[in-house]
Amino acid sequence: SLTGRKPGHGDRVLCAAPAYIEKRGAPKSISDLEKHRCLMLRYPGSRQFRWTFQRGGRTVSAMVSGGLDADAGDVLTQWALAGEGIVMKPLFEVTEHLRAGALVAVLPENPPTPVTLAILHAYQRMVP
Repeated sequence: SLTGRKPGHGDRVLCAAPAYIEKRGAPKSISDLEKHRCLMLRYPGSRQFRWTFQRGGRTVSAMVSGGLDADAGDVLTQWALAGEGIVMKPLFEVTEHLRAGALVAVLPENPPTPVTLAILHAYQRMVP
């Protein structure tokens, strides 16, 4: 009895703490991510090992790994702030950390593909 709406898309950003970049260096290309510790959002039972990016008007994907994954986005943010790796996050979740310099954008010339935002609610004839 649920219905949903898709109000739009949310930009995402690849980012890491300056301490991680100092220790491991910044990836120079999407393919360089294979050599880095990526912090992955995975739900129990999921097998998402690829991140997708925009490059030259097309979508490109990269295999990622890193040894740390969680099913809670805030855990990934805390790991990234602690210098544990590179994370892909919705921009609205990390804007303040980027402004403060606690996180820095990685590969800004090839941004991740946007995420579709959705609102699920109980079906009603008249939705407030």
